[in-house]
Amino acid sequence: MKLYSRTQHDPSYKLLQLNDDILKAIRNGEKLEFKSMDPSSSDVVICGTDTTWVLKQKNHSNCALVMQKIISNEGNEKDFASLNDTSYEYELTKTPGELNYNLIPIYDGSSLSGQTTFNDLLSNSLCSIGEALKEWHDIGGCIFDNGYICKLSDKFITKVLDLMLTSIMAEQLNFQSLNVKEVYYAVQKDSDNIPGDPYSIPVLTTVLNKFSKTYNEESQTWELDMGKVTKWYGLVTLRKFTNKKATIEETYYPLNHEEFLIKWKSQMPPYFPNTNLEISELRGNYFIDFHTGEITYVDKATLPGDIKSRLVYLFSLQSQWELEEIGPLIEDLNVKKAKFESFLLKYARVKRLTPKRKVVTPR
Repeated sequence: MKLYSRTQHDPSYKLLQLNDDILKAIRNGEKLEFKSMDPSSSDVVICGTDTTWVLKQKNHSNCALVMQKIISNEGNEKDFASLNDTSYEYELTKTPGELNYNLIPIYDGSSLSGQTTFNDLLSNSLCSIGEALKEWHDIGGCIFDNGYICKLSDKFITKVLDLMLTSIMAEQLNFQSLNVKEVYYAVQKDSDNIPGDPYSIPVLTTVLNKFSKTYNEESQTWELDMGKVTKWYGLVTLRKFTNKKATIEETYYPLNHEEFLIKWKSQMPPYFPNTNLEISELRGNYFIDFHTGEITYVDKATLPGDIKSRLVYLFSLQSQWELEEIGPLIEDLNVKKAKFESFLLKYARVKRLTPKRKVVTPR
């Protein structure tokens, strides 16, 4: 084999490392798409069917050559010529896909502003279609018959869920096999006098997708997940009664554990079949005062985005935390997926009070 050189520095050549994940995607024939929201500042990502990779420039001092196979004068087909040299290459790291929430209007059951389609959203989000669909169901994303999209407001989701569950129980429909048309007809009996048809089939489909375990494509039925429903009403109870930053529609009550469970139960439709309520299912959304035992809502979306600032804020709420309670409030910042306690010890102290109980305090 002989090597020939036509080396010049041409910045249009880019070298991209192909790891096992992306090679598998290429061999499976997946469509791969480069995306960037802002050419001057946004990350560049590659989106596959259900995975997103972010590109990071990796500089090095080696001389990397872009080669091309050629046939030399001697007829040797194993000769190569270098076309370009480069001092960096791009490495791929798997990253969670992100929907562009700025493009999603909020719908509260009255009027819808905006004319964005799901394809518009996907084209302008650093996200694969598989990740987009999963997150879409989780956030209460809705696609109307005209193709326009929205996100149902939390207040409207609760309103729809209340009516839907009450109607299902009144008509004795099977929670394990719900057909959206049957649910729609049941709901219409209790909402005939409401103008504008806010409880439409797309809206009910959205709520079923959000609160179901599975969807059977053959029978086109959903199996309701009682745990998801119960947890939703628990979060509603936290925001409504234990939020120290309560709005006009909310009232802050210093509730202890038993009082909170009673309020939680009262927020659900009468006769709704539910399992035993466990406040631990709501971890990551509250803290229990170490001295009074009072429960207070924590809005995780408003917490600082770096670990040091977040811990400073959390310790301003109370100086000592149960390890199980503070964990869900900071675990998203453990990006390297290190053992959680080892990660936490870099920024705080962990004390063992009993063989099964640990608390976290500032350094």
